[in-house]
Amino acid sequence: MVALEGLEVTHKVFGNGIVEKVKDKYVTVRFANLNKTFVYPDAFNGFLQAADETVAAQIAEDLAEAQAKRAAHEAELAKEREVQMRAGTVIAGAQTLTTEPATDYTPVPEDGADE
Repeated sequence: MVALEGLEVTHKVFGNGIVEKVKDKYVTVRFANLNKTFVYPDAFNGFLQAADETVAAQIAEDLAEAQAKRAAHEAELAKEREVQMRAGTVIAGAQTLTTEPATDYTPVPEDGADE
C-alpha cells in the first residue's frame, strides 16, 4: 500500500480533505468539519480522488489488484457451487440443502395389524 498520510483528496459529497490515518485497510480523512473512515482502496473507485497524480496511479494499481483478487475469489466460489450442484448438494448459509425431495413418510401397517 502506498503512503497516504497527509495526502490531499477530494470526495464527491464532502469536498476536499486530508488523509489523517491509515490502519489496516481503512483510511480516515479529515474534511472541513468532520472525519470519515473509508475502506482502502475501494473508496478510490468513484468516491475519493487523490490530488497527487503519482499517488493516484499507485492507488489505481492497488484498486486493480484488489478487484482482480475479488474476481478470482468469486470465480472460485462459483466453481465450488457448480461442483456442489452436480453432486446434488448446495450449501446455503449454515444449512445444507439437497436436490432430492425430503419425505416425512412413515409406513403405516395395513388393517391395524402390528408388524
